[in-house]
Amino acid sequence: MSYKREVDIHDFERRKSYWLYRIGTEIKNKYHREVMGRFYKDWDKGIRGLDFGLPRFTKYLQQMFVILRILELPDFATQEEIRENPLLAKRELGWITEDHTWKIIEYIKERLKRTNKKKTWTVTDYITIFRGFMKWYRKRYGYPEEYPEGKFYKKMLPLLNQAPELKEITYRSPDSTKTADDIPGPWVFDALYIASPPHPRNKAFFSMWRENPNRICGLGSLQCKNFHHHDLGYKITMSDKTFNGEPVRFVESQADISRYIEWLSWREMKTSIKGEHMTVYKKERQVK
Repeated sequence: MSYKREVDIHDFERRKSYWLYRIGTEIKNKYHREVMGRFYKDWDKGIRGLDFGLPRFTKYLQQMFVILRILELPDFATQEEIRENPLLAKRELGWITEDHTWKIIEYIKERLKRTNKKKTWTVTDYITIFRGFMKWYRKRYGYPEEYPEGKFYKKMLPLLNQAPELKEITYRSPDSTKTADDIPGPWVFDALYIASPPHPRNKAFFSMWRENPNRICGLGSLQCKNFHHHDLGYKITMSDKTFNGEPVRFVESQADISRYIEWLSWREMKTSIKGEHMTVYKKERQVK
């Protein structure tokens, strides 16, 4: 039997609230704040095109916050650039053109350069998020009457998978993924296991990583019901980006996993008892 992940170790609910708060307090343009509010409501309703999960929506909020802040910069476009494309003087979402998007990409690349971060994947990610957002925006709000080729774009919108004005925006993907030399060897996992604090959870995690490296969101959200023991070891149902309810077998980590399950059982029992005490306490207060 497969169990879906019920524990959000990344606390995306808190992150969502954090970015909604920042958008509501730090974005100066009132119209943009209203648009982001509508975006949240449409996502919450699960309308077509926004039927993705909370982690993805949180990423939309985070990256759209950065993009909206860039649009508010006083030096977003030079006078010469505005003479060549007068629409660059308008920084509201309804007037976004291909030139606006390239300017946004330039600012993101410069921002990453200042923080010494690799920009290839990040810029590609921003483009993907902005395309998805503008597709929703155009379907919801359309084009201003004076927008160049706005009527034509409106007719093209149902036929394309993105806003027509952004269809030429591309950015090269990374040339390659990590090489074999970049991937940590077994000795790294051995060192992490030895150096980790003597806690059942830590020892189990590093022991399991050593045997079969998995994502932290998969390991970190495990509960007692995810573990099934048999003669060959433990069969564990994982639910993360890589394993969607698929069983993963661990043999060498049996001893550490057993201690981890004992700790989990004790922790769940302690939480249950605490919850029962709180329920009784609340009832007693209501009676008084």
